[in-house]
Amino acid sequence: MSGIFDLNFGPGGAIPLREPKYFEVSDFYKEKDKTDQHEAMASLMAKISGQSRKEIAQLPIKVFREGHAFLLEYLNYWPTVEQDDSYIIQLDNVITSLNGVEGWNEVALREPVFSEFSQFNAEAKKTSDQDAMGLLMSLISGVNRIAITKMPISKYREGSAYLMGFLTYFPKSKDGGTESPS
Repeated sequence: MSGIFDLNFGPGGAIPLREPKYFEVSDFYKEKDKTDQHEAMASLMAKISGQSRKEIAQLPIKVFREGHAFLLEYLNYWPTVEQDDSYIIQLDNVITSLNGVEGWNEVALREPVFSEFSQFNAEAKKTSDQDAMGLLMSLISGVNRIAITKMPISKYREGSAYLMGFLTYFPKSKDGGTESPS
């Protein structure tokens, strides 16, 4: 990162930024749909740094863009994940339920069964694909749904990428028909 970033957004800066959590990114996209990406980004910076929205609005544009670029690295992150029988997401920090009584330091995933897939689809129709993916991770792993929303976005996207490999799977076709397994 640049000197501008380090001075303003680094650990010793006035507006320290970190990797956003899944729920913060979800809020960002909801606000972006209502306003625009710049206003939503300013709100995300305020939320993460603990600064007021008014303070973020007073940043010089070059400084704002440095923070914007930093957060976009996380917002645009989409990992490639092997399609193994199971996938364990190791978390650097424990994620907890709403009351803080339950905590998890990993999220263990596997191939969804059809009933879980059906619940995913129903939730996607009601809310969004991203919220439905959180539900699916919770159903499969047994991790509380509120705790899932507290995952760092890069870890959440790892789980999404792994599960999408199953959700988008369809057997190869041959001349317009589906090949039968041998």
